[in-house]
Amino acid sequence: MLALREWAPSPPLALSAQELYDLRFCGAGIVIQPSGSGTYQLTPGSIVGSISTPTLRVVIRPKFPIERVFYVIATARRIELSRSLTVLGEQPDLTEGFVGLYINMLAPRLRRGLLKGYRQEKDSLQTIRGRLRTADQARRRYGLPLPVEVSFDEFTEDIPENRLIKASLRALQRTQIESSALRQRINAALAAMELVADHRYTRLQMPVFSCTRLNEHYRHVLELAALIVQRFALELRDGDRAISGLLFDMNRIFEDFVYGGLDRRLRRLLGPAHRWEHGRPMSLDLEDVLRPEPDLSWWRGAECMFVGDAKYKHTEHGRLGDLYQLLAYCSAADLPTGLLIYAEQPAGPAEHRVVRGGPRLRVTALDVTDPVSQIELRLDRLAADIAADVFAPPLTSSSGQGAASVDS
Repeated sequence: MLALREWAPSPPLALSAQELYDLRFCGAGIVIQPSGSGTYQLTPGSIVGSISTPTLRVVIRPKFPIERVFYVIATARRIELSRSLTVLGEQPDLTEGFVGLYINMLAPRLRRGLLKGYRQEKDSLQTIRGRLRTADQARRRYGLPLPVEVSFDEFTEDIPENRLIKASLRALQRTQIESSALRQRINAALAAMELVADHRYTRLQMPVFSCTRLNEHYRHVLELAALIVQRFALELRDGDRAISGLLFDMNRIFEDFVYGGLDRRLRRLLGPAHRWEHGRPMSLDLEDVLRPEPDLSWWRGAECMFVGDAKYKHTEHGRLGDLYQLLAYCSAADLPTGLLIYAEQPAGPAEHRVVRGGPRLRVTALDVTDPVSQIELRLDRLAADIAADVFAPPLTSSSGQGAASVDS
């Protein structure tokens, strides 16, 4: 097993040509550089988790404690994690810790019985059940009374919620988990879903659920199931060679964390007339061809009141590009200020005033390595600052004011 750490170069490693190909093919974003004498140095990026190839298992650990990853994911997906579940964060392997957490959440719900619901069915029967499909009867039966074309509601376990959970368990089953106890628990959960059909989802074809009193107790499980199926379950195939794993893109997780953490606070501060958006496109040019999508924006109807961006990457890598991106958002929204939020304290000025009366580009940090209590306080302050920006009067430019150009 190769144990790597996020952003940290590995010592020189002897790897075969096939292993090098698999590491490049797996999509984990690992930078591979020769280090002499047939050895290579591997440097992961911001993708963490585990990958298994036919000859190699790679574990990429995050740069901060695993339980903090769970906290960030839970905040992003609005999931409440009990103390007993977060104990799994003590495991050194993020993948197995996450899988154990998910199974711990799922198992007690399965013991209470699977969710059931009504699913519409269409069938040809010898007796009338439900509603007669008159058009189909006339087209298919040519006046014959039987069989009857009908549609009816079937009360069943084979509903979209259970299909999504089963798809997530299938994805985990294909992931080469080392713990035999976890593998047995996954298989036991799948056995409980024997009457549910297998269904393969893509990132763009995911079911949308409305939480009611009947399925509210499954809401957190469904959030994690969607997380596994839509974003993080990895299954690649190159001929007869299969690569599987569970990968977490910390860039996307941090964006979702900032959005989710600020969302519930801003709703309290700004009320129902405003809408907090994640990735809502806006027009930058009159031709409506350039349509940037800021991570964070606050709207009152069709008017954008605030724009911001969340960046997990190292601040020394591309800070100027990040500021240009934020400047484009401010220009598209015609706003006097914008906010750039990094995952670590950035170097350089906390504010850039763009020349010739341009917007103010503010830079701040939300350090996820801080204690949770400090992170929560920081989110409170950020939300209060954003609310103040939304309600602030328009800034007027003055020729007597000095303006610093955007720098890096």
